[in-house]
Amino acid sequence: MRKLNKEEKIKRYNRYMRHYHRKVKLEAIEHYGGKCACCGEKVVEFLTIDHKGGGGNKQLKSINGAISSWLKKHNWPKGFRVLCYNCNCAIGFFGYCPHKEPDKSLKLETKK
Repeated sequence: MRKLNKEEKIKRYNRYMRHYHRKVKLEAIEHYGGKCACCGEKVVEFLTIDHKGGGGNKQLKSINGAISSWLKKHNWPKGFRVLCYNCNCAIGFFGYCPHKEPDKSLKLETKK
């Protein structure tokens, strides 16, 4: 077996870490319900972990990224849920999700 050079080692490590983080993200999504808690979206690529009540940015900075790994390491603590990126962004930007509060939803005005 030939010895890997530095570049090959880095590529192998990065490939392993991508696989590991995908696996742990799937575990986290399954643990916290497997679908968006707001709209029911189930496509994994659209799903993310959300902190109930906010505070996600602050925690991400304090743990240096990878929330799924942190959750697994801390035995899946309460206070988290699965949201799709649309619902998560709407809650972050507007303070509500249009799926839950359609009367508050912004409406496009079309010119005739």
